[in-house]
Amino acid sequence: MQMRINNLTEKGVIEKFTTVINPIKIGIHVSAFFSVEVEPKYLETVAEQLANEHSVTSFYHMTGPSKLHMHGIFADNQEMEVEKLYPLQGVVSVDCQTLIKRYKSRMGMKL
Repeated sequence: MQMRINNLTEKGVIEKFTTVINPIKIGIHVSAFFSVEVEPKYLETVAEQLANEHSVTSFYHMTGPSKLHMHGIFADNQEMEVEKLYPLQGVVSVDCQTLIKRYKSRMGMKL
């Protein structure tokens, strides 16, 4: 098994090893998904600013009119304040949905 792992790592199939932490056990109780519409000329600037936020766990540029999709985890609703997004120059609209129940979550691909 170790030889297979080493081989896949050397070929770049396995990019990294990571530890998955249960956020609730460390006081993080809110998981939210955001769809952020941005004026095209500000897309890269807004993306860089949001990508540097410590609570953002994943972040993507999606199809559609300059849409950014992100997931974040927060200690509570107050920390998640969507109003923090609106002052960013170029942000047109924000749609936020909080997670009620997780049925499946996978990071990466299963071999």
